[in-house]
Amino acid sequence: MAGLPRAGHPLLSDQGRVLATIVADTSGHHDALCGTTHAAGNTARYGAGALHSQSPSGRELFKVAAAKHDLQPRDLPPSLSFFHGVRVEDDGTLASTGTAGAGAYVELLIHLPVVVLIANTAHPLDPNPDFATTTLEVTAWRAAGGLDSIDTTEPEYHRAVLNTEDAWAAAEPGMEN
Repeated sequence: MAGLPRAGHPLLSDQGRVLATIVADTSGHHDALCGTTHAAGNTARYGAGALHSQSPSGRELFKVAAAKHDLQPRDLPPSLSFFHGVRVEDDGTLASTGTAGAGAYVELLIHLPVVVLIANTAHPLDPNPDFATTTLEVTAWRAAGGLDSIDTTEPEYHRAVLNTEDAWAAAEPGMEN
């Protein structure tokens, strides 16, 4: 499943297991290439990048969120940015495609027990000279229908689902998926 994350796209672990699936997406502006901001970059651009500054960096926010779950900075995987898109230019440079705007949402179906760390911060390629973020609402609920409306027949997705089911069965004998 090449391309940017979109509805039907699985979010995989380093072991090829489906952690989550994007089941709805009104944004269409995502980035799986750039990572998040860092303190030095935010300090150079906005005058501050520390955790409690007016322009905290994503890495600082992630480190604190991880520590609350007894995770170290080395435990942090690459980040995925929702609501701000990036494209690769012909010469290989990355360019911002802008933000999704107010009211956009992404719905994820979580397949395995996960820790979700969220850093609401400016994107590293955001052309806005001011540190501008908007509010973020996160809601969780039990899904009734699961993946009924998503095409899960692509080989990559199918293999990842099998990897996930095998891991779940090994970790939780007697438990149904």
